[in-house]
Amino acid sequence: MGHRLALLAAGLVCVGVAACRTTSPKEPVVVSGYQLDAEHWSKVKEELSRRASFELSCPITDLEFTVVKNGEGVMGVDDDEPSQVGVRGCNRQVLYLMVVGPMGWTWLTQSATPAE
Repeated sequence: MGHRLALLAAGLVCVGVAACRTTSPKEPVVVSGYQLDAEHWSKVKEELSRRASFELSCPITDLEFTVVKNGEGVMGVDDDEPSQVGVRGCNRQVLYLMVVGPMGWTWLTQSATPAE
């Protein structure tokens, strides 16, 4: 009976570990030649879409995104996350830089210029 309890306990530990895993393995997506975490990229693109639409006075549907740099070598940013994102739309463009601080991360506008 002790052997069965040990097996049962081991099974519960395995089930517990599996149940504790709340995220699936990161799904990659290639953007501008960089392999990014698809879920994170989707969130970044959604956030920057609203902001770029406002800053460029351009409908979200007319925006084009380019990852200028991934997080490689950027403190607080994973390699599979963008650290610089360019957005073009309505003959203008803007560059966003990810800044990581004690309260988390945010995007700063580096420049907004006419697109050439």
